Amino acid sequence: MNALGSFALGASGLMQLDKIAGGSQTVWALGGEILRDTEKHHVEIEAMIGQDPFASEFEKSFGDGKNVYFCGGKILYGHYFSKSRFEPVLVSSLLVPDLKTFDMNTIEVLVGLNYYAAAALRIGLNSGLLLTTSAQNQDERTYAGSNVTLQVQLSW
Repeated sequence: MNALGSFALGASGLMQLDKIAGGSQTVWALGGEILRDTEKHHVEIEAMIGQDPFASEFEKSFGDGKNVYFCGGKILYGHYFSKSRFEPVLVSSLLVPDLKTFDMNTIEVLVGLNYYAAAALRIGLNSGLLLTTSAQNQDERTYAGSNVTLQVQLSW
């Protein structure tokens, strides 16, 4: 829906009932995004919040029985060059898996290049740097989850 000039707004939600040991639990997530796609620029800004089903189940079985809530966000920028099939992409994101321990989080910076081989075929090469803290040490970040990926997307 175009609501803010050339920007579009989006929203999503999830509610699910999970069977767990000793009964069931209801978990949820909400997300919102702002998009802009012009002849030269593609921008996405997303935010999400919700209840982690796996961590909440673990806490109910082995911990204090409380639900675990997460939040996250992403900013993506892609640039289209005139008469070119190449699109550079830059993404930055933040994930906080437990809002009670905000210092335990993951920051990702991704740099990529998409090549549109045909209208329905996109090939992407991405390099992602993941900087993660752990529950044991929030003052030090590890980059062990960093990666390089090759993607092929065929749309029909």
